[in-house]
Amino acid sequence: TPYATALGCLEDPSLLMLHQNSCRFLGRCAWDNGYQPATEIEEGERLGRVLGDKDILFMCHHGTLVVAETIHAAFDEVYYLERACMTQLLAMGAAGRNAIKEMPVDVQEATKAAAVAGDTLDKYAAKHFYAKWNKYRALQSDVFQ
Repeated sequence: TPYATALGCLEDPSLLMLHQNSCRFLGRCAWDNGYQPATEIEEGERLGRVLGDKDILFMCHHGTLVVAETIHAAFDEVYYLERACMTQLLAMGAAGRNAIKEMPVDVQEATKAAAVAGDTLDKYAAKHFYAKWNKYRALQSDVFQ
C-alpha cells in the first residue's frame, strides 16, 4: 500500500481526520517508529505491545498491519486506509500540512460510527471483497490462488 507506507515515512505520520475515509479509523491506529525486521519472535511480541488495543498499526518506514476478524473485513480496512492516506498526502501536497482542515469532532465520531458500528463493517466489507473476488474469478485470474 504505497500511500499508507509513504505516510509512515513522514516525520509526523499521523492520520488526520480530513475525509470520511479517514474518520472510520478514528482512535483505532497505533504507530511504531522502532521498526526492526520481524525475523524473531521478540519483534512480533514487541509489535503486539505497540498495537495494544488498536487494530491498525503503521510500522513506520515499513508498511501497515491490519487486525480483523475476517479476510473480507481486513481487505476492506486496508482498502479504505489506503484511500484515506492517499487523500491526506494529495491534500498535503497541494497546500501543505498546515492548510489541511480536519472535519469537526462530532462529524468524525458520527462518520466512524456509521462505518464500523454493529455489523455495518462486516456486511459492507463482505460485499466489497466478494465483488472484487468475483471480478477476478470472471477474468480467470490467479490472483487469489
